[in-house]
This record gives sequence, C-alpha cells and structure tokens, in this order.
Amino acid sequence: MSHRESSFIRLPPFAARLYDSLTKTRAIQSLYGEVARELAGNIKFASVLDVGAGPGRLLVELHRQAPSSRLFGLDISSAMLEQARRNLSGIPVDLRCGTIRRTD
Repeated sequence: MSHRESSFIRLPPFAARLYDSLTKTRAIQSLYGEVARELAGNIKFASVLDVGAGPGRLLVELHRQAPSSRLFGLDISSAMLEQARRNLSGIPVDLRCGTIRRTD
C-alpha cells in the first residue's frame, strides 16, 4: 500500500463531510449530471461500478438518470463511504470499502 493510499484510508469523518460539501457546488453538480447523462444514454439496464465513489454524488445522479441500473460504489475511505450512505439513503446501491486490488 502506498503512502497516499494509507492517508485516504485514515481520512477523518470531518474531512469526508468537508469534501461532500465541496461537491454540492453548482459547478460540480453540473459535471456529475453531465457524466451521468452520458452514461445513462448508454446503460439503461446495466450495472455500474463507481471506483473512488467518495460521497456518492455520481451514483445519486446515475440513479436519477438510469433508475433501473444496478449501482455499486468502491472507496478506500470508510469515512467517505459513511457519507455516501447518507447521501444515497433510499437508493439501492452496494457500497464497499477497498481498492481495485482488494475489498474489506
């Protein structure tokens, strides 16, 4: 595990909340919406894995654009996943803690 990975693993909850609040800006939300529209146009009934899901904003937009899709999120930070769980409340999504090399 790299030093960079270990710093994200130990990300404190307040940092996850701060990052989450930064992703609520109009510019970032617009970007997530644009990405979700592009993907949704191609994946009406697909499964999507968001690697580095962070607070789950892209998964929220994907659900809005393609509600029939099966959504999965992977993040190295348990604090980020807790924030994602709050943001994705009521949305069927499978969130996992880990990297593309391993999951816990």
